[in-house]
Amino acid sequence: MCKTRQDKTRQDPETDEFMDLRSRAEAVIQEKAIELPDVSIIPAEELQKLVHELQVQNDELRRVQLELEESRDKYQALHDSAPIGSGAIYVSDGSMRLR
Repeated sequence: MCKTRQDKTRQDPETDEFMDLRSRAEAVIQEKAIELPDVSIIPAEELQKLVHELQVQNDELRRVQLELEESRDKYQALHDSAPIGSGAIYVSDGSMRLR
């Protein structure tokens, strides 16, 4: 069975992606002076449920991100294979481009 990048990140806390996310989260906590709750009063079973819920949410976000990337690639391929007589106008920063 082949492990996905997502599985590796979740299981190996030493990956660059995991460390980057962790350091970004720590920076936000310090920057905004967020006071963390005392988790020692939360039962272990409840913490396990919260961790699982976060993992499920993360899995869903990654699934949706992949779907969006596939959709974008599909429409990009459609656009790129359109007949030469067609074109698209892009407007950004007050300027227009024809492609």
